[in-house]
Amino acid sequence: MTRPRILFLCLEAPWHLNAGALIRNYWMVIGLARRFDVDVVISERTPVPPSPEFAAACATIAQIQAPSGVLGRIGRAAASLAPGESFFTAGQVSSSLIRHVQRLVDERDYAAIHVDDLPIRCALPRRNCPPIVYASHNCEYALFHRRAEIETGPLRALALFDAERVRRIESELAQRAVLITACSEDDIRDLVEFCGMDARHAVVVPNGVDVARYAEVANRQSEPSTILISGSMDWRPNQQGLRWFMADVLPKLAQAVQDGVCTIRVAGRMNAELVRELGAYPGVTPSPNPADMRDELARARIVVAPILASSGTRLRILEAWAAGRPVVTTPAGAFGLEYRDGDELLCAQEPGAFADAILRILRDAPLWEHVRGCATARVAQYDWRRICDTIESSHAAVL
Repeated sequence: MTRPRILFLCLEAPWHLNAGALIRNYWMVIGLARRFDVDVVISERTPVPPSPEFAAACATIAQIQAPSGVLGRIGRAAASLAPGESFFTAGQVSSSLIRHVQRLVDERDYAAIHVDDLPIRCALPRRNCPPIVYASHNCEYALFHRRAEIETGPLRALALFDAERVRRIESELAQRAVLITACSEDDIRDLVEFCGMDARHAVVVPNGVDVARYAEVANRQSEPSTILISGSMDWRPNQQGLRWFMADVLPKLAQAVQDGVCTIRVAGRMNAELVRELGAYPGVTPSPNPADMRDELARARIVVAPILASSGTRLRILEAWAAGRPVVTTPAGAFGLEYRDGDELLCAQEPGAFADAILRILRDAPLWEHVRGCATARVAQYDWRRICDTIESSHAAVL
């Protein structure tokens, strides 16, 4: 019997497991492949081959490079001026990819076309378009608006303006889709409120973590004073939260740093300018572009996630839970996760309370053990292989 087929469109190669959206896409394909033949089209060319697991899950993989370099940036800026576009969504898909997608849907019978993110929705075919599944990593409008609210000066006005353009684009896609996969019930509420989505077409497919991949880390002894801040530091919300931590929280930890109670490591994707900026702070060590974040997690006594604006859920918190490392974060950082403050994590909004939470869990061994135990129990529900059951069943029910 011939299996139904899905066309999966994404911006970057999902086998680069170093960013949240890519990890989610990787497991989305793994889950879909249980029941569907999946043709993956990627708006990127990379010399890194897919993992054997991912390659085996795909019927075909096509990589078609998006515009890049100086000309690509100029083209994106020009495209963002078009009616119905935004700077966030414009210029990230080539005309070659658009033509390739159209040929595929003309030649093959697809049960659905899976749109990974808003910028690639411009590759949707103009004719013979299959039913659309929208994989909502965030309510993008909500995220952009929350980010804009903490900007200052002209950048704030520009960000608010672009957020409204994103809202129109996201609303059109969400209302057109036969199925929307959201990271949490909080995201569904945002999509209903801001984008007019019909909640009956939405299902929660939570972000997750490969729990088994972190089991060895969870059994390793941490360094007693090391605080880890991890994430993609080339992403604006992470930069905003990191600079808030450095400017407002770190001064309240100055004595503890001087006494050797805590040291801070910042690990993730970052450029040389940010490395220099972080290196100027006492007690802070940047770890740019680590090959494997598990090595950083193994060193850490706790993980700190200073997030001021968010949507979706933070994979770095799930990774910390799986690695047996207690987390201190903000309400925005814990957005979308099931938790109780003081059990699975410590949550604080104000800089003083945030610093106090860090010092409390560093100094209080029973509290450290309690939070670690609660988080380890909770993370089992976020195991990707368990979430794959939801991916398979939700798509099968609709398609």
